[in-house]
Amino acid sequence: MRADAERRAREFCGEQGKAVEILSEGPFSWPPSAHDQRKWIKVNVYCIDKSRPHTTPEEKEARIANLKGLVDTGKLTQDEFDQAKATVLAEP
Repeated sequence: MRADAERRAREFCGEQGKAVEILSEGPFSWPPSAHDQRKWIKVNVYCIDKSRPHTTPEEKEARIANLKGLVDTGKLTQDEFDQAKATVLAEP
């Protein structure tokens, strides 16, 4: 499942001429039903410019603000945000 999610993310970002950065991932239940035996994976990605090897502070700030917006709308949990933010801040 994860390989398929990553492939789809690469295709999506590739259509924009960008590379994929995986911010966070993990299993999740959807729809929340005790009778649903399917397994789901959630992969949060960011499409990044291929030509720039280093991220500027402004880019990091914009990406973190975007992630915060995902938390505010309920699309990311606080833990996912914290993990993704640490990934962004650790970049060169």
